[in-house]
Amino acid sequence: ITTQRQPAVQRYTAAHEIGHWILDRGRPWFDGEAEIMRPSVLERERLAQLFASYFLMPPPLVYDTATRHGIQRGQIVDPPQAYLVARDMGVSYEAAVRQLTELELVSAPDRQRLLTVSPLLAKRALAHGVRPLVGYADVWPVDERSNDVRLDVVIRDEIVIALPENRSTGYRWMAAPTLALRDRRERQQAPPSYATADTSTRAASESPIPIAESTTNRIAVTETATSAATSVPLTVVADHYAPGWRARTSRQVRTMRRLLAGRSHGEVPVPRISATGRRWLSIQAREEGHWQYKLVYVPAHQAFGPPVAEFRVGATVHEEPAVVHRRALLGVGGREEPPTAVWSGS
Repeated sequence: ITTQRQPAVQRYTAAHEIGHWILDRGRPWFDGEAEIMRPSVLERERLAQLFASYFLMPPPLVYDTATRHGIQRGQIVDPPQAYLVARDMGVSYEAAVRQLTELELVSAPDRQRLLTVSPLLAKRALAHGVRPLVGYADVWPVDERSNDVRLDVVIRDEIVIALPENRSTGYRWMAAPTLALRDRRERQQAPPSYATADTSTRAASESPIPIAESTTNRIAVTETATSAATSVPLTVVADHYAPGWRARTSRQVRTMRRLLAGRSHGEVPVPRISATGRRWLSIQAREEGHWQYKLVYVPAHQAFGPPVAEFRVGATVHEEPAVVHRRALLGVGGREEPPTAVWSGS
């Protein structure tokens, strides 16, 4: 059992060896990776693997977890569903797929199809195509149906928030730092009429500050944001928006643009103006404790505009099992009670 492997593999290795200890008492065995992770022709190894599967994934747990993620007997299972079952049971993706097959929730052909897909691809599908920063870390997708949910995660895990957002209305999902920048904006006086203003007035309004000063200000803001993002417990590591018309092909989009410009005639698809899209935020856990991430839906360009909706997700962040075990061996405990805070931005 080595900490160079992810915790799910460590658990399965330990369960396999416990199987030998119970089933083959008094007879020493020395296993390699092939005996633990791959099907074996030796009966004692097959029995140890069977023991490990039922020890870590007893049928009641498998049935309950599979039902929670929409897996039913006789239906096709997608790789993201299989990954979520494995994540919730604390086992590897392959071990979960094989146990689902053993309990006849997945057919043999489906098992072969699922095993050809890597867990990382399943995680990317849940994160809208974005790869987690740490490949072995778990992904926790939530959406508007999961408001006020609380998750138990491990350091380096990523919480993927997907919320509807209609940018044509001027509203955005914002956290505390973005709100602070918005609220610092001040209403400026309307510029004079271009037709009546003299040349000096136009020049002053077109260039209110020197270019060098403007560049310096931009650099200062960037450095402040970067330094702040390295010391927060829940850090945004990906932020992107999928417009509501994204499902259309590029040819359909070009046709819609020609229609809007008045350059197209005949049978054309009706353009979806102001379609509601999706905002995707990947938040990585970086510090042990109880934290809350809060977003509000507010006018992006109107200072002090009231929010029309709020979204909160709570996270209890734990250290990796190897670190917890090391602390116990050394007698050096972590925090007796992890800090509790509301972290509303990165």
